[in-house]
Amino acid sequence: MPWAFPSVQSPVVDVKTGVITPPWRQYLQAFWDGTAARGEALAVQTLSGSPWTFQTLRAGNLVISGGTVSAISLNRAGMVISLGLTQGIVPVQQGDGVVVVYSVLPNVTFIPD
Repeated sequence: MPWAFPSVQSPVVDVKTGVITPPWRQYLQAFWDGTAARGEALAVQTLSGSPWTFQTLRAGNLVISGGTVSAISLNRAGMVISLGLTQGIVPVQQGDGVVVVYSVLPNVTFIPD
């Protein structure tokens, strides 16, 4: 599936060749072709105050960047996990909650699977 988000374990670039790795090339090509996320639009989120919680209705990836973020945690099946991140990509499943604690508003976008 060319639109599937690559594993966070997969390097973006091959360090020996400097070339984008195949899983990331396919994923990025899907955006270029307009086939990413099965034609569904990226969803820019409007944050309503800190801490802010994003409750997922479907699987996808939450991209958090910019601003001043002090903590990001994931709530899955009642278990809360501090991710040790202040920005980045958080893969989510349906029903997950992501909590973002910030003092300066970050940019947050949901990329549906």
